[in-house]
Amino acid sequence: MPDVPPAAHTNIASGAAEFSVNNRDRLKELSGLQRVVPRKSTVPILVNIHMQATANALFLTASDVDLSLRTACPAKVKNEGRFMIPAHKLYDHVVFPLM
Repeated sequence: MPDVPPAAHTNIASGAAEFSVNNRDRLKELSGLQRVVPRKSTVPILVNIHMQATANALFLTASDVDLSLRTACPAKVKNEGRFMIPAHKLYDHVVFPLM
């Protein structure tokens, strides 16, 4: 796992959800989740991660039908909401700029 500065944050705004999360926390959670998500699936929704911003936490959920994993990381939530995002694209977006 690449060394991520602890002060690095990412602001995400998608529809109603708006939050800020530490890159180190997000990368830690995504590392485990992206292993659960299949790269290709006959059920397209399974290649996504469900993200839910509530109160002061970001909940991330992934599944391959046989196995589901739900994790959370601290976040500064401005607007609560939830959405789906392609897991492997998000992971690549987080990891490669840090290398």
